[in-house]
Amino acid sequence: MSLDSLHYRTARCLNVIPRGENYEITHELNGRKFVLPRLAYQLLTHLKEPTTIEELLDRTSTSFPSKEVQTMLNRLRKGGVIVATGDDETYHRRLPNKTLMGIPAYHDSAPEDLQNRRLVLLGVPFGSGNKLDGACAKFPAKIRWFTQSYLSSLHARNHQLDFRGFGADNSFFTSLREWLASNRLTDGGDLVLQSNEYPSSVYAKVERLTEEINGKGNVPIMLGGDHSLTFPAIAGVARQHEAIQIIQFDAHTDTYVNRVAELYAGSGKAPHHHGNFLSNALKSTKIAKVWQFGIRGPFTMTPPKDARCKIVYAHEIPDFLQSNSVQQLDPDLPTYLTFDIDFFDPTVAPGTATPVIDGPGYRTGLDLLATVLDRVNVVGADLMEVNPDRDRDDQTIQVAVSTLLRLINGIKM
Repeated sequence: MSLDSLHYRTARCLNVIPRGENYEITHELNGRKFVLPRLAYQLLTHLKEPTTIEELLDRTSTSFPSKEVQTMLNRLRKGGVIVATGDDETYHRRLPNKTLMGIPAYHDSAPEDLQNRRLVLLGVPFGSGNKLDGACAKFPAKIRWFTQSYLSSLHARNHQLDFRGFGADNSFFTSLREWLASNRLTDGGDLVLQSNEYPSSVYAKVERLTEEINGKGNVPIMLGGDHSLTFPAIAGVARQHEAIQIIQFDAHTDTYVNRVAELYAGSGKAPHHHGNFLSNALKSTKIAKVWQFGIRGPFTMTPPKDARCKIVYAHEIPDFLQSNSVQQLDPDLPTYLTFDIDFFDPTVAPGTATPVIDGPGYRTGLDLLATVLDRVNVVGADLMEVNPDRDRDDQTIQVAVSTLLRLINGIKM
């Protein structure tokens, strides 16, 4: 659709406050503020009803040159102050006043070349895909609180800080320091969601979000809620590649299906959920390989029959680490890595809705993560199912932050 055929109008969720000769405009959803001079604000008064550029130029030709009008429209549209034909007015990321670990905010631009790609941390506060307990929706807010309380200067002082408290020599964290020092670890804010929003709407937004970020050559890293979000996240990333590899750290296979659930899902009467995100992902021919680490428990006695899936059960991880099995991971396939916090034993990470006994310990789990990351090329990732309501003394949030830092450190520059 050409720009000339688009209709523009002001957004519905704006607060406008006169400030002397200017007007302060705040978008209620994304929180962004604009201060417009009176003359520029008059431009908005012509957009209360859908209007084409041609119509707008006719009304404002004495006040604004046509090039200035188009520049203003583009700026205000990007900020959500005006919307155009086909825009989703509910699709927004809300950038926080204080970013995670003090890192720069992400503003939608592409790197100058793929050697300068950025990592984009994204909070997704949604837990309705886990019908057992949806409090994992609180994880983005919890990790923001924790990092602001204890790691607020990580970005500014990363070359001065001693990282050995995270369980490895300082030399191990070279990549993490470089991501921080080069300003290529960024905070994309939280996806704006409403408490009564339909899951299908949430999933569509997640797919669009990961597709847009990965399409610009950057790496989306989604922080929470529940594991149902991973299916649309993978779908968005997969749109940018001919084929991808999935690496899954999890106690569960998440390929659980039954005839009744399939009947409802197939007729559009029920969405997928946290226990079958991989079943849905495997329907795509773009998924070339799947590696599942940490699988265990009585619900895994019927593993996925798909030949693309390779399971490394929890008790097999020590042998995997000591063997050359890691060489079977494909270093050339773009990789989406998903990490469910219930991968760890409940004594390590109790804050999750679906704990399973006899899981990997903290040290074993992080060693495995580092070994896998050293082999693969991550183009998208997530950290899921951290449930603050079930945590004890912030134990799980500490594990989650350490896991996130190890994940960042392992993604290749």
